[in-house]
Amino acid sequence: MPHIRQHPSTLSTSTIRTTSTSSTTTSTASSSSTPISLPPDPIRLAPLPLFLGNVISSNTNDIRDLGYQGLISTLAINTFGDTIPCLAPQSQCAYLEAANTGSYVSSSNTALSYTDAQVGSNGHASLFCPHLPEQGENVYWGLGLTNVVETGHNEGIVYFVRNNRSTDGSGSGIVGSGVAHISVNPRRTGNNMVTCTRPDAQFWGRDEPWFADHGAIAAQDGYIYAYGGQTNTFNVWLARVPHAQPKRLAMYEYWNGTAFTKQRLHNPTAAQSVMVAAQGSIMYSPLYKQYLYFKPGCPGDSCILLSSSVRPEGPWSQGVAIWGTGDSPQHYPMYAPVVQPKWSSEDGKQIVLWYTGFGNHLQAINITLAEPV
Repeated sequence: MPHIRQHPSTLSTSTIRTTSTSSTTTSTASSSSTPISLPPDPIRLAPLPLFLGNVISSNTNDIRDLGYQGLISTLAINTFGDTIPCLAPQSQCAYLEAANTGSYVSSSNTALSYTDAQVGSNGHASLFCPHLPEQGENVYWGLGLTNVVETGHNEGIVYFVRNNRSTDGSGSGIVGSGVAHISVNPRRTGNNMVTCTRPDAQFWGRDEPWFADHGAIAAQDGYIYAYGGQTNTFNVWLARVPHAQPKRLAMYEYWNGTAFTKQRLHNPTAAQSVMVAAQGSIMYSPLYKQYLYFKPGCPGDSCILLSSSVRPEGPWSQGVAIWGTGDSPQHYPMYAPVVQPKWSSEDGKQIVLWYTGFGNHLQAINITLAEPV
């Protein structure tokens, strides 16, 4: 499936479906040998999260993972990872069909459904953000996507990561990441209402963070922030760009551990990262006036953690467990908890999350945040 690494979380709890504020804690889940002191968690839930059910496509039977969501005007667009064709609803499934797929929320969809944006003649979801054959890419290449970020009228961008998974011996893994362009034609329905194009093979190279696997956000300060990981680590690094100029590589700045600079992060260090996390997603909470990051945690990635910060670069709290399967023998890993703004309330009290769970099925929960103390 996507470029997911199981997270060696230091948090262990047998009571996952409850949460409370925590005191200042120390995290050791970093590639650095020095423990990092983290601030307390001010975020509280009340009541407990509500499980909504499995999430399915309204016009294909296929399964897929991720499901990052972004809004262009009022249209909600979801981007998925590896997509597998199925003959029956999420069953009788075959092998990989597409390295990524896209969907939108139609008037008939609910928080548990979506409509595939591109469907092939075979009745299965087809590739959303394209491969570039002239750059040596083929069907064996992975192309992971973040959430779509709106940049103008019927326009947006999405960050992507290139993964050479060729089976002929040339496969070299992650080779870089970049920016793709999203266009919406509201006069159309179905195929080609939402399209993705890639003018560039990539912006950033193999030895730089993959600014495409931890989500992106148009923040409150006029910048777009993109979070990315790197090989064999759970450190997350950060790039930002003025909201009006995300398609220009020269306009990006990078957090170096103390400030944003134009110096690119080749072979980044743990000290330059902003948090330690497996693949997740970010949002701004108007209720708490803080940024919230949702990520996998607990032994075996059996729960979802919520961290918070007043700034996109942190410092980020260690996080509280908000949902999971507990420490029972039946627990299963969950990854990529992704915020669904279309189904979340504007006041920030209600947040709908999708996550990828057992059997590569997408599932949804509804979180209610308590009023700040």
